[in-house]
Amino acid sequence: MLPFCKIDLRKLSRREIFTLLFCAFSIWAAFYPYHKGVPLMPASSSALIFCLNPAFAVLFAHILLKEKISPLILTGLTLGIAGVYVSTHGFTIPDFSQNYASVLLLISAVFFGLYVAISKKLVSKYSSISITSLVFILCGIFMIPFVQDWDFPRDVRSISIIAYLVFGATAVGYFCFFYALKRVSVAAGSSIFFLKPVLAAFFAFLILRETFEFTYFLGMAVSMLALFMILYADKKKK
Repeated sequence: MLPFCKIDLRKLSRREIFTLLFCAFSIWAAFYPYHKGVPLMPASSSALIFCLNPAFAVLFAHILLKEKISPLILTGLTLGIAGVYVSTHGFTIPDFSQNYASVLLLISAVFFGLYVAISKKLVSKYSSISITSLVFILCGIFMIPFVQDWDFPRDVRSISIIAYLVFGATAVGYFCFFYALKRVSVAAGSSIFFLKPVLAAFFAFLILRETFEFTYFLGMAVSMLALFMILYADKKKK
């Protein structure tokens, strides 16, 4: 995305440079423990913990950006988390016995929520594609010392997967996310993450032919209701 970056780095203030660096660190602090923790616990449990990040994003936006948290938004956040829980675990109690992995995922959710809140000011002033490209390049530099193995299969399938992760899941995905965040509150923007595990399960059904219980559809309905509540509350504030 760097060729589309329209920011003259020489015109950035010291505060903005520091904010960019802190955003890059926050992304590193979100992704590194995330990828360390995911292999150590069930995917549904890790998805549930990471989907707490909208709650942290709203909290940090309230503290740092002075965004108001209405009772409707709080209700929507609660329902969103409940919907993710029901979709991924039904009405059973999840096994978080892997405390180390759970802590890693919680750290990831906290820092991603912090990143969303902090980057809001930069995204509001500059283009979302410019900020996203700069932050991810800096984050990539932070990641390099932690790469343990540069060897991977050079076949078409592996390269296609990596290309999708780079251009689809990262470049297009985060550009769209921050493009929208520029126009709505942190609460409305980050609440879209409640749909992430629901959609992941849907694609697992299409691609992997996995089957689901009634609770998956119930949780999906609750998550959708929560998302509409938060979007309605955000629109009502304007």
